[in-house]
Amino acid sequence: MSTLLSIVQAVQDEIGLPRASAVASASTQTERQMLALLNREGAALVKACEWPILLTSTTITTISGTSDYAVPAGFDRMVDSTQWDRTNGWEIIGPDTPQIDRWQRDSGTAATGPRKRFRYIGGSVRIWPEPTVNGETLGYEYVSKYWCTTSGGAGKAAMTIDTDVALLDEELLKLGLKYRFLNAKGLDASVAKVEYDVHKNVVMGADKGGGPLNMEGAADNQLVD
Repeated sequence: MSTLLSIVQAVQDEIGLPRASAVASASTQTERQMLALLNREGAALVKACEWPILLTSTTITTISGTSDYAVPAGFDRMVDSTQWDRTNGWEIIGPDTPQIDRWQRDSGTAATGPRKRFRYIGGSVRIWPEPTVNGETLGYEYVSKYWCTTSGGAGKAAMTIDTDVALLDEELLKLGLKYRFLNAKGLDASVAKVEYDVHKNVVMGADKGGGPLNMEGAADNQLVD
């Protein structure tokens, strides 16, 4: 289990700095800087990949007359093509652009049809057409910005306590912190950057995986007739 303290101590050992006994409560510039850089690295990695450990799903229960539904705490971004109308068994169309959304809502010429559409706006998921039925279930997956947790497992977007636990790859966080610290100090960080980039690519490929590539062309997806 990689904690804030253990990650910083490991990097300090590699660089040749005195090992800190505490980080979050430390008054020294080195520890404060390492904490800031580690949090920057964690936030950057959230944006870099749809890490499986950060993926979660949620649902919306429709309310008649309500179009906008708040996203969960910790929401960073939606995962494409995971939006489904579970009640009716249809994929929800979207995300709509602002132009399409405004045309649908303001033109008076947009046909509704049986399918729902969505747009992410202002911290909410906007459904069109406006639901007229209570209790329909809509679902989607999203990437969480909570790349670390408390020792008790509560999600966090930044480390603030020495016992906070990282969810992302420990070695990647160490290499990222090492590179960022050397670079911030104006030292030669070229080797550290190469090591970081190589490991990042390996972890991203291994974490997400991929299915076999069919070299015989597209599969036959003929429907039952």
